[in-house]
Amino acid sequence: MLNELLEWIKLNVEWVFSGVGLAAIGIIWRFFFREKSSSPEVLNKQVTVAGSISLNSDSIQHSGRDINVTHNYGVSINEVKELVEIFMKENLPKLREEAKQEANNNVQIFIDQLQESLSKSLSKVNPHKFADPDIQSSLNDAVLEVAKKGKKIEVELLSKLLIERVSEGSSDYISLVASEAIKVLGKLTPEQINFLTLVVFMRYTVINGITSLEGLIPLGNEVLSLVGNIELSVNQRTHLEYAGCAKVSDFMTNKAVTIWKNSYGFLKDVPENEIEEKINKLPVLKQLTDLFDKNQLGQISLTSVGQLIGLINLSRKVPDLNYSNWIK
Repeated sequence: MLNELLEWIKLNVEWVFSGVGLAAIGIIWRFFFREKSSSPEVLNKQVTVAGSISLNSDSIQHSGRDINVTHNYGVSINEVKELVEIFMKENLPKLREEAKQEANNNVQIFIDQLQESLSKSLSKVNPHKFADPDIQSSLNDAVLEVAKKGKKIEVELLSKLLIERVSEGSSDYISLVASEAIKVLGKLTPEQINFLTLVVFMRYTVINGITSLEGLIPLGNEVLSLVGNIELSVNQRTHLEYAGCAKVSDFMTNKAVTIWKNSYGFLKDVPENEIEEKINKLPVLKQLTDLFDKNQLGQISLTSVGQLIGLINLSRKVPDLNYSNWIK
């Protein structure tokens, strides 16, 4: 069924890209959840075409006449494609051929990535969630963003956000946040996404069980491997606020040392100047605290959407993160 989903996206990229896909997407899901027969490609059908098209549950109104779809066994991929072609021919302006090809290429990259991500997450994916109109809307949002932006959008992160929406263990709240993150991701540069990961680690992450600053180094190394020597301009940080990922406040002046001191019991009674001296002897932590100061992270607080995007990015290096430890 998941392979059929991927095939459907590929066959119908032009339709979904147009925005009409969401209006008729319910027909598609009769295919994925149809009653199987000995001849699954057979469909009893009657199609009459002329004029304009509107949709209801079991038929398509077409200038006062009906396109009746008898769905004894659901529709096949070919029948879905036929409906798509009718919608496009009658209702949509012609896209330039090169734009169509580019959109198809972009979505194929997304399909390949989604298939790879699904293969790694089959144990936690609930395929029946794909029948939820809200999930279908997120799928539509994802395909639209990929078709339009191609390499400018992080397709790996987009596919992971979709999988989070259909994961068995995702709470309703995390699923809702993932839905919003799918819409936001295309508004961000890779540098801004890495910036969110840095903020998540420096401001929102507490590692359980460690008894010294050295315990921060392994995860800190993974964060640095993603963010490098990042320095985001004031305008780019302000853009994160516009995109709904962060809030910037000139009145906040937290230091990394202060945050860690308040977060870890083993630092509670240690003066901040002594903690700083220790950090200066640990290159990974020194680089992280320098990035904290250079990017003025003390003035940044993340929304749940910003945290999830930062965490999904971090999961490239640290698989199987439990996002509910951060987003509650």
